[in-house]
Amino acid sequence: MTAHAMKRKKDRPARRGLTLLLAMILCLACTGTAQGEGEALTIFSQVADTEISQHGDVPSMQELSRVTGVDVEWVHPPRGQEKEQFNLMVVSQDLTDIIYYNWADYSGGPEKAILDEVILPLNDYIDAYAPNLKAFFEANPEAKRQATTDDGTIYMFPFVRDVCLSEETMGLNFTQGPIYRLDWAEQLGIDPPQTIEDWYEMLCAFRDNDMNGNGDPNDEIPFSGVWTSTAQYSINYFCAAFGVLQGFYLEDGKVNHSILSPKYKEYLDTMRQWYAEGLIDPDYLAIDSNTFQAKVTSGLVGSWIGSETAHYVNYAQVMEETLPQAQIKAIPWPMTKDGNRYTAQPAVNAICNGKGFAISSACKDIEAAMRYLDYIYSEEGIRLVNYGIEGEHYVLDEEGNVVWTEEMQAQIDEKGFRGAVIPVAFGGRSGYIYQDTQLAMMAKTDPAQMEAVETWGQASADLIVPTLTPTMEESATFADIMSQVNTYLDEMVGKYIMGLIDTAEYDTMVENCKKMGIEQALEIENAAYARYLAR
Repeated sequence: MTAHAMKRKKDRPARRGLTLLLAMILCLACTGTAQGEGEALTIFSQVADTEISQHGDVPSMQELSRVTGVDVEWVHPPRGQEKEQFNLMVVSQDLTDIIYYNWADYSGGPEKAILDEVILPLNDYIDAYAPNLKAFFEANPEAKRQATTDDGTIYMFPFVRDVCLSEETMGLNFTQGPIYRLDWAEQLGIDPPQTIEDWYEMLCAFRDNDMNGNGDPNDEIPFSGVWTSTAQYSINYFCAAFGVLQGFYLEDGKVNHSILSPKYKEYLDTMRQWYAEGLIDPDYLAIDSNTFQAKVTSGLVGSWIGSETAHYVNYAQVMEETLPQAQIKAIPWPMTKDGNRYTAQPAVNAICNGKGFAISSACKDIEAAMRYLDYIYSEEGIRLVNYGIEGEHYVLDEEGNVVWTEEMQAQIDEKGFRGAVIPVAFGGRSGYIYQDTQLAMMAKTDPAQMEAVETWGQASADLIVPTLTPTMEESATFADIMSQVNTYLDEMVGKYIMGLIDTAEYDTMVENCKKMGIEQALEIENAAYARYLAR
């Protein structure tokens, strides 16, 4: 459903007696703040992106305070210290009024955050003070499922990917996938690879034919990738071609883990062969983003997996200067043996991803906080946080579509889309407040970006597990098991692919993971998945 389809409900349900009493008390106690005359509400939040340093400087946030009559003061932890500062705030109980956080990362989940009296359950307050969010949830039950605890408690105003609300538009969110040197393939008469076998033949040809033409037949890197804490575009994404994802994934209506699947061994054996034959960058486990870009844009790399902007359009622009003869192109995710295509892009189909604004138990004025956040989910609010201020940054055409003003378009032409839009409105950054579908389309200023998402969007997201919440009792056990399993597999999988251990060690890896409790962790995941489906 698009933003324009969300309407305020004319008939609001009868409020419960307790809710009425709370509302009366709050209104009497906090009228000054509600009118913007009292103490400002505080909001703990990461800084949305590098284009801004303080959310209070963003025009859309200044306008949000003006139209709601709610003054706010943003509290930003230093970059890279968000989780540490959040934990310190919780331990000290020196809570801000509103907290933006990835609540799926809270130890014990959002239910535990409520039990710890860090945040408040919002169901009654939504009935009383949040008609826009209520209407949104009523119109989009899957979004509500993703922003609700297993017992039906709504605990946040969630980040929303509008594109994922409809099957017609969800493909716009397929922003990661395989990319290759089209000119190399055409020089060799190779069609875009469709299967893992096709990939193998192409990579061998890239290896054997001095594709960069520098006279050195050994410096080509058929496939490379980057592996960092924020961008894992490496060979593990090829798992999808075997019908499995690294870690937990969905199979036959249940959650499974890769180490327990024979499909994963087939994937590892294939990557081991590719690595031994020189088809994979020997440094793939240690490459940072800068080194990766240097390898690609200097003409050493024949294929990689990356994003439609950073690793596709941006690389193409650099290569126009460094390698004007080079052509790169997005190609489909490889097919499995049964002819299916799956994406390995994390959370590609998530409407809500666990991040959002929660009201803390220390909030000075719950009604004002609710009113402030609820406005974001109105038609006007969605436009405000996505496009900025109407008349200054955008106007509406006769069909109700957003059109940039001349001044704003000039800024986009000069600074690029992100450089111009994010300092004005948060919608330009995926993962913060509410990303509108039209903005997602407008952000693809290069035709190659739309071509890429359409190509990668041919794949299915059926393997991807939604964000699940273990119970408080399950959480500690699950975390302890998976900490051991993940640390162990991070080391052993790399060794297996690089041929540092014998293939017979795979069975030992499986048994060791079982001893660490992977089967119990899987039971917890499946129980959480069943509860998720029952929400």
